Amino acid sequence: AMGGGTELAIRCHSMVAMEKAFLQLPEITLGMIPGMGGVVIPYRKWPQA
Repeated sequence: AMGGGTELAIRCHSMVAMEKAFLQLPEITLGMIPGMGGVVIPYRKWPQA
């Protein structure tokens, strides 16, 4: 999943993915902040990560 798909996936209670799957926020490489909370949500859900 890329962009909004990744941000939607990290908001879910659980995720199932194949070994070769990847999650990416391409906005970051452009110097932009992901718009749907893609930076904040993982930190709030998994502060120990």
